[in-house]
Amino acid sequence: MLKKLKKYFVFYAAALTSILFFSCTKPGDASVQQGVTAFGAGKYEQALALFNEALEKQTRYSDELIYAFISNVYSAQEDFENAALWMEKSLEKKPDYRNYVTLGMDWQTLKKYDKAEEAYLKATEMNPQKGEAWASLGMLYLEAEKPLEKTIEYLKKGAEFAPKIAVIHAYLGVAYSKNGQENLAEEEFLTAETLKCQNLELIKQKFQVQEK
Repeated sequence: MLKKLKKYFVFYAAALTSILFFSCTKPGDASVQQGVTAFGAGKYEQALALFNEALEKQTRYSDELIYAFISNVYSAQEDFENAALWMEKSLEKKPDYRNYVTLGMDWQTLKKYDKAEEAYLKATEMNPQKGEAWASLGMLYLEAEKPLEKTIEYLKKGAEFAPKIAVIHAYLGVAYSKNGQENLAEEEFLTAETLKCQNLELIKQKFQVQEK
């Protein structure tokens, strides 16, 4: 997860550099840039201090962007409670598909399933043709032992809109297996293997799927 967060910051760092190159800077801009650099170096407390410092200054970067940065710093430290609270602050300012998915993951990690479901559903409302939110809903339903019919429905939508994401097929295979649909389960597990799902066996073990 940490690697994904760092990629997230690299992406934003490039966007920030582009904005600064084409526009006049403001006092808080340097704090944001330094915060991104500190995060990339694993200096999380320094990154938090710099992002909070930027919020006290004039900057070309929106509050919701800086709030999202702060949320991701907390996630990197596995402080998912604060990560979720700061992401909610960001989303109150400006709804964003990927940030809703991230918020859902934070709440799911804390096993606050109702809040996670709410965040994922908001993501699907924003963009119903993206697979990550649908798949996340399905994974949540599987973990929370919600009805398998709905679990499969969500995971199938995830696989439809994001067919190259191996882990979605792995979870769909688990759902089919638990629903007694072994042929479909094996098809999904094979797809997951073909797409090089590195933790396929761990996923099967987690949900106690027996090899046939």
